[in-house]
Amino acid sequence: MKFLASVVLTLAVAGQAYAGTSSKLTPQLMEARNAAAGFAGSLKFAVGRGARECRDALGKDDTYMKAIVDDWLSRNGAYSKAAESWVSLVLTTVANNSGPAKAQEMGAAIFNTVQSSAQATVDGLIGTSAEEHAIKCQTYPDLIHSGKLDITPSAKLYPELQELVGAVTGSTP
Repeated sequence: MKFLASVVLTLAVAGQAYAGTSSKLTPQLMEARNAAAGFAGSLKFAVGRGARECRDALGKDDTYMKAIVDDWLSRNGAYSKAAESWVSLVLTTVANNSGPAKAQEMGAAIFNTVQSSAQATVDGLIGTSAEEHAIKCQTYPDLIHSGKLDITPSAKLYPELQELVGAVTGSTP
């Protein structure tokens, strides 16, 4: 979970300006939302990156691989959208309080952290070499379709993810 800590740290820095704008948002709640957003964002990125990296090993086209990602999103899209909305809200607040350049800098840092952590997840799932891809990518579609990478009540951050979705949308999935 080292990758998650770096995502949370990056979001926490970006979110400091936002925290001052809401009397209901405690530092603990800010940290929980940042962690949930980092987790959901990294997982979505990993699912998409895995599909892209497995395309050639599976001999499939982009449409087939997009359907795999869409399948995951059909079950986890509420978390992904809430994460994107939360990060957008935080960065908008940073832009309003500290200027667009600071928000762009923090947005780039968040993206780079999410991308790096997602790539580490993908590397763990399907390996890094063409030989590993040839073997491990054969099971990637089933991994996604079976829900093994879904956000479920057994996920460590599930309560935080539920709270994030509720805060952003007004309801929970």
